[in-house]
Amino acid sequence: MNVFKSAVLAAALILGGAAASAATFTTNTYDNGWYRNDGIHGPTNTNIITGVSGSFSFRSFFAFNLASAVGQTVTSAKISFFGANGSFVSPLGTETLGLFDVGTSAASIVNGTAGTAGYSDLGSGNSYGTHIYSAPSGTLMQAFSVSLTSAALTDINSLLSGSNYDFLIGSHLLTVGSTAERLWSGSGFLPAASLTLETTPPVPLPAGLPLLLAGLGAFGIAARRKRKAA
Repeated sequence: MNVFKSAVLAAALILGGAAASAATFTTNTYDNGWYRNDGIHGPTNTNIITGVSGSFSFRSFFAFNLASAVGQTVTSAKISFFGANGSFVSPLGTETLGLFDVGTSAASIVNGTAGTAGYSDLGSGNSYGTHIYSAPSGTLMQAFSVSLTSAALTDINSLLSGSNYDFLIGSHLLTVGSTAERLWSGSGFLPAASLTLETTPPVPLPAGLPLLLAGLGAFGIAARRKRKAA
């Protein structure tokens, strides 16, 4: 093998060795709460009731700050809801939870100023995932996780390339049909959930790579001159 080919092989090995390994990043909600269908949300209320209670319906939000994941590329994500946070109420014993993107600003949602538009936003738009929850009515909520959709991954990666790292997920009960169907009835945990991201950092260039590439260029020029001289 000639010197030029040996150098090319060395460069390939260096690049291959620089491949980044996957990492896991987990963060808890810095705020969570519900919005009622009349637009009410108390900023200090961390209940996440999602569904119907009497004449009111409720949708909830889960707010995360992803600043610690800046510079990463997210390849998968899941939200995990903590157990023993309120109870499950359902005459059916099975309900379907929908998760959605949130276009309303985090400050407006968290501060309780989003109103009825904020309530609507928490249960509409791009789907971030669904989960079928089944349990006897009146029992404590169990912990469960939902893998987020490709739409969520796209939004997370877009957010990480900007300057505002607040990421919100809205929740809405998709199977409401009575006046008493809800998840997390009587809840109050803060944090109420965690977000786990599988990430891949950018591949760094090895310190000696620019010098090696310059050397390869010199080898190529020398080889061409040698062939012309011959």
